[in-house]
Amino acid sequence: MSDIRLEYVTPESLIPYVKNPRKNDAAVEPVAKSIKEFGFKIPILVDEKHNKNEIIAGHTRLKAALLLGLERVPVIFTDDLTPEQIKALRLTDNKTGEYAEWDRDLLVGELSDLRDIGIDLDITGFSAHEVEGFLSESVDLDDFFYSEEESAEQVAQMQNGSANPEPGFNKSKVVCPSCGEEFFA
Repeated sequence: MSDIRLEYVTPESLIPYVKNPRKNDAAVEPVAKSIKEFGFKIPILVDEKHNKNEIIAGHTRLKAALLLGLERVPVIFTDDLTPEQIKALRLTDNKTGEYAEWDRDLLVGELSDLRDIGIDLDITGFSAHEVEGFLSESVDLDDFFYSEEESAEQVAQMQNGSANPEPGFNKSKVVCPSCGEEFFA
């Protein structure tokens, strides 16, 4: 592992990889908002040895920098990778993020905290529609289910078709796709 060399260069001096398979235009504006809000905190990674100034990772950040009219951007120069490793790293850098999942409860908590302190949630990269969906999911779902005392009798009634659910509620059998547990909602 070699030492990292970080420099600030003009965005125009960087060369996008022409075979970049990642379509990133939809991400440019959210990344630009992030850079504007927080500064340029994640440098662009560039191949210095084989194709001087060609981008390995950071194509979206470059486009965002150009959109913002930045005069300089942080760049990490690497000279210890083979052309084959660089090709693989480009794909790996983009693909590995797709394996991560959101812990919805923690995400809702973080979004709620930011909203409560007055932060514009638009800078998070989540659309207003997504934020609304996440935050509305935080409603206490226990209000929509029968209590333990009533459930055994009502489940039996529902199974034999004689149940008379509360007005406004359409109780039906639901099977959890993860664990297979059955319940009535």
